Amino acid sequence: MQHIQKVLGIFLVGLSLLGGCQDTQHPTAVKVIDGRQMQTAPRQVADDTADSDVASPQYPEGTTVIVAIGDSITYGWDSTVGGYPVILQNKLLAAGYNAVVLNEGVPGERTPATEARFLEVIAGADIALIMIGINDIIDPQACPEPFNCQTINHIEALLDKALISKTVPLVSTVTPANPTGPYEWANYPIRSLNSQIYQIAAERNVLLVDNYRAIMSNGGSTLYDDNLHFTDQGYGIIAQQWYDALIANDLLTTDQE
Repeated sequence: MQHIQKVLGIFLVGLSLLGGCQDTQHPTAVKVIDGRQMQTAPRQVADDTADSDVASPQYPEGTTVIVAIGDSITYGWDSTVGGYPVILQNKLLAAGYNAVVLNEGVPGERTPATEARFLEVIAGADIALIMIGINDIIDPQACPEPFNCQTINHIEALLDKALISKTVPLVSTVTPANPTGPYEWANYPIRSLNSQIYQIAAERNVLLVDNYRAIMSNGGSTLYDDNLHFTDQGYGIIAQQWYDALIANDLLTTDQE
């Protein structure tokens, strides 16, 4: 019976995702930052639109405003230090970069809700770090249209809205569920979704950070505090991937520049 429920769960999740169901590959057009592969990519933006003209807080001149957008993993659930956004900001400041990292993670959020608030949270930001999708997979019945979350369509929309708003997007693969926990079954549809994220990033020449691979390659199950969320060490690995991507692609300047 448990086996049947697991198979049924994977089938229903598959219905909520659009695109092919293949294992994550590394398309040559994608600029991948996973701690091992690094290539530089041009900073590309599109025309601005009135829809993204939202008032935003002011920071000292020369400050690079980075917004981290996602769910409880971005929020830093179970972290004692505030999750990867705090760790990332501390790394940037320690290295002499004039940057602020705003935490816009919302626990339990799914991609439809992320898209609905996206323009507001990126208003005035220079860079958007996007990592979202795991809740669509583990609980697709809670999406506005149950079992039809249209996850990849919403992530595509996030990238397009960022580019149109002249905010530089970086997108991450969805991190794995704890491979020794009860959500282990979710890692197959997560890999399928990640394949699609690779594709849409390549089509838009958007930087992709492979946090799925980073977690699995640097400790896997030892980095989890529960079935989905990480210890501070795990969040530190995620922060390092974003840091490497930002620095390798010259998206920041130091106080001396």
